[in-house]
Amino acid sequence: MKRISIVIVVVLLSNLVLFYSPAHAAADFNHVLSDFEQGDDNWIFAMGDSPEVKGSFNRIESAESYNGAHMGQIKADFSLRPTGSPFAFIKKEVDELDIEQLTFWVKTSDLKSLRIRTTDSTGQTFQQRITLQNTSDWQQVVVSQMGSNTFTYWNGANDGVWHKPANAITILFDRFDMKNAALPATILVDHMTAQMGDWQPELKIQQTALGNIFLDSEPNVFIVRTSRPSVSWATYDIYGAQITSGSESPVAGKAQITVPFSKLGYFTLEVTAERPGSEPLVRSTAYAVVSSALPPGNGESPFGVSTHLNWTASGWSKELSKLIRYMGASFVRDGMEWSSIEKQKGIYTFAPSPDDYMQKLAENDLKLLFVAAFNNPFYDNNATPYTDIGRRGLAEYAKAYIEQYKDQLIGFNVYNEFNGGFGKRGNSPANSQPNYYFNLMKETYNVVKPVHPNVPVVGIVSGGVDLNWIEGVLKGVGEGEDKNAGLKYLDAVSVQTYMDPNAPDDVFAKLKGLKTLIKQYNNGNLVPIWVTEFGSPTHQSAKGVDEKTQANYLPRGFVSGLSLGVERMSWYDFMNDGLRDDYNEDNFGLVRHKNDPMGAYTPKPAYASYAAMSRQLAGAVFEEIEQFGDPIRSNLFTKGGENLRVVWAQSDTQAVIETDNNLEITDFMGNTEIYSPHHGKIYITITGEPFYIKGSINRIVTDGTFTIAGGQTAVGDPHAFNLTINNDDLPNLTITAKMEENNYPIEAVQGQTEALTLSINETREGFRSVIIHLLDEAGNKIGKLQHSVATGVPHKVTVRPAMQQKEGQYSQTLNIDVENFRKAAGLTVDRVTWQVGEQSDQELINTVVLPGSKQQFSIRLSPITLGGDQPTSIRVEFAEQEPYVYKGNFSFNPVNRGTIAVNDHIEPEIEALAPTIDLSQGKPVLLSGHSGTISVSGQAWLHFDQDHLYLTAKINDNVHSAAASDANIWNNDSIQFALSPGIPGESRGWYEYGISDSPNGPQVYRWTALGELPVGLVQHGEASVTRNEEQKLTIYKLALPWSELTPIAPQHGDVMSFSLLVNENDGQGRRGWIEWASGIGSEKRPSLFRSMQWMMPTQ
Repeated sequence: MKRISIVIVVVLLSNLVLFYSPAHAAADFNHVLSDFEQGDDNWIFAMGDSPEVKGSFNRIESAESYNGAHMGQIKADFSLRPTGSPFAFIKKEVDELDIEQLTFWVKTSDLKSLRIRTTDSTGQTFQQRITLQNTSDWQQVVVSQMGSNTFTYWNGANDGVWHKPANAITILFDRFDMKNAALPATILVDHMTAQMGDWQPELKIQQTALGNIFLDSEPNVFIVRTSRPSVSWATYDIYGAQITSGSESPVAGKAQITVPFSKLGYFTLEVTAERPGSEPLVRSTAYAVVSSALPPGNGESPFGVSTHLNWTASGWSKELSKLIRYMGASFVRDGMEWSSIEKQKGIYTFAPSPDDYMQKLAENDLKLLFVAAFNNPFYDNNATPYTDIGRRGLAEYAKAYIEQYKDQLIGFNVYNEFNGGFGKRGNSPANSQPNYYFNLMKETYNVVKPVHPNVPVVGIVSGGVDLNWIEGVLKGVGEGEDKNAGLKYLDAVSVQTYMDPNAPDDVFAKLKGLKTLIKQYNNGNLVPIWVTEFGSPTHQSAKGVDEKTQANYLPRGFVSGLSLGVERMSWYDFMNDGLRDDYNEDNFGLVRHKNDPMGAYTPKPAYASYAAMSRQLAGAVFEEIEQFGDPIRSNLFTKGGENLRVVWAQSDTQAVIETDNNLEITDFMGNTEIYSPHHGKIYITITGEPFYIKGSINRIVTDGTFTIAGGQTAVGDPHAFNLTINNDDLPNLTITAKMEENNYPIEAVQGQTEALTLSINETREGFRSVIIHLLDEAGNKIGKLQHSVATGVPHKVTVRPAMQQKEGQYSQTLNIDVENFRKAAGLTVDRVTWQVGEQSDQELINTVVLPGSKQQFSIRLSPITLGGDQPTSIRVEFAEQEPYVYKGNFSFNPVNRGTIAVNDHIEPEIEALAPTIDLSQGKPVLLSGHSGTISVSGQAWLHFDQDHLYLTAKINDNVHSAAASDANIWNNDSIQFALSPGIPGESRGWYEYGISDSPNGPQVYRWTALGELPVGLVQHGEASVTRNEEQKLTIYKLALPWSELTPIAPQHGDVMSFSLLVNENDGQGRRGWIEWASGIGSEKRPSLFRSMQWMMPTQ
């Protein structure tokens, strides 16, 4: 029987703690924040401040719980950390709740006090220390104030004032809160409730299901919180077509939206809140509905996904396991790094992580492909393993990890992408070389395999299908037993390949070369091949794809791999890793980041296409690639004794499926419809979206019976298009075209062409496509046509930080061009709010830009220092359109006109000029594992004439090393520079060039290009690299013709964005670089470039 000591701890303004008698016990509040009855309520556990600290947090079932059957349990052991401030805490993020007071119950015999941290809407955290009663019974803690200037506070507003609403609550203790820090401590927590205020957000959509991801057996429910009196809403499918709509009247600031089930797939919910006299507020979120018929789990299918479930600080959560299972994956690829497991030499710690998320994976029938990597401070100076001791250390870590979770594994990767940067961490001489990887793989295999013979050792794990490097591993080392022995020390070969931005059809073709190579070293036999990472990021860049294309590419990638005999495949990765929309690493996911404005963990369209694929191909066996002629791609599987095809086209085409049978056709969102042949044909538009055909067919061929044509339409304008029938074969073709619940009859006799004009009234931003079902006279579906609406932006805003020079003085302006592309509607520009550096203002415009016209608004700036970054924000507001917003950095860097000779010296007249780039203002960057400083320095000048862009640089460096050539010159002492048209981040594409000495003389290499220019050595530029060893000086000169930079060209009032870095290699490998601007070395992001102005003759 539970015992309760009803003693209340009340925190007063003075931060005093008072104890009251049982008669004065406070009642629990009505709003339950956490009771542990439905899981761990998303509490995040953390501990520190040294490897000796141990602890855990668990939801446990017990009759001793204060309320209900479950409670939370925090354990901590600081006994090996008698100094410092070891701590343990649980933290719960609350979704903008106006918490005025809160209570919770605790039970402990080991603690004398607790710290309560509350975080407000600005990110400001308040800490209160609460003294506990000396009892082993349950006791109530009442927090009567969320924040006060009498508390300790930091971050956010940092003003000691509580700014509602609350964002997080933390329960923490350290060794000073323990009665005896030499002993472990346990505290039980239960039933946290809150007294709520009446504050409501203007408009917020809250989730009732994690990520707004629903099974088709569940209601699609959303909660809307708003301070406004009326709410309307509408839902749209993947094609941008409206599905449902409704309106609600909030009660006490809340309204519930229940969306009726219509079909499976990806959807957006758009909510509008209105108040008389105010502009409407609009918020959107994404949701998905997937089939409740889950495909096999527990590693029983080839379908996996990569995760980082222990990266809780980056937004990951073990609760995502549920969404991964709903999606249909049977395994995840994950694993905590060596340094996080062996934090004390020879001691392997798996609590709290990965124990916590491994438990969640098991609960959701998901197995693990474990990645054993990377380095550890106790071995090889924390560098990539290169000694026998280091290799043995990694192998023992892998063995311990496998022993811990052997029943949950489908295999393990020996390291990860050793052929890339992971293979040359620190000062390791391994330097990504295949012989070092061979020795690491051999040692790991020999340590793990005898103990765990049933756990597959998955080796190679190369970044890309790098056949030369892979062959280097297969060759082994030496002339003895390890010659050509690479395949001896693995059970499967793993490669990792990315498609950005290419289609998977072409990318996966590289696996044919891998299969040939394996056979060459294995007596003509294959070994299993796993593709353990592949993906298409959706960042806004020339190398990114849009979300709809990602949804197309995902199933096509899996099917392409299966058609080549790949046994297991893992998409990288499950969640977007961040919020930077122009950075690839933040946009690989199938669900959005925890802090995404569309909602935490909300799906991207590819989540739904994965769910459809995993269910359609569950238990299917690949048979062959069918040759139906370009551009059609058809992959034949068998499933349950029936034929199942996955079909798509590399370019949109009209086609017919020739068959005498009814067919089940399932779209890439998972919706199945029955189609009947009409005179032996089913008419269909085949696009980049894969679809699934179940049933017997004769063939699929292109066909011109139906054509669809329409022009481009500005968003917001109606869109009209023509559906044409060309009846060459049948005596009479009478059909009904059904489009978005409207029927349109059309008839054509033999030899006749008939056209039908159709239109849609609503065109929205993003992908918009129209589905047209063809019905015969009996109402049977005989075809499915699709028309992608070419939508253009209704208007365009172009911003330029412009600069002119007159009599040696610069004047600077902010030019804003507004262009209206609408055919009939004018565009009212209300105001411009701007900040450039320390200058800011608001300009009232109130001007109408006529249809099809453009207008410029110029704002004169006070003089701004050249060269540095100026934090910039610009907001252009319109009467009836969403505002244009730019946030980033502007810079003023004049590029002067001049023709520069490419020779071995710098002319005095150039050196007399102020450099365009001064590396003394640059940022040094050391690679992981390196110490010391970057010792290079120097200046660079940019010039231009009508034929060339010129780069001149003098670089001081004590040691000059340039052993690499071609694509690898970035490993030398060298210069890399990147440039893009317009202001930073305006263009999705950019150029990246390098100039370096090499064994073959000076080379200029292009790694990234805009347009159609190829990657590779640049043949049309002129370059020189001259080293003066006595002066420790290297002079670089480059003349690059404008044909190598299209569409960048000098124009009056225009800008380009530019970044440059100088690599440092002291003969022992690349140590790092010094960068002017950024966006090249650590990450490819044109938004981090700096703006430069062309100094044209005054007009």
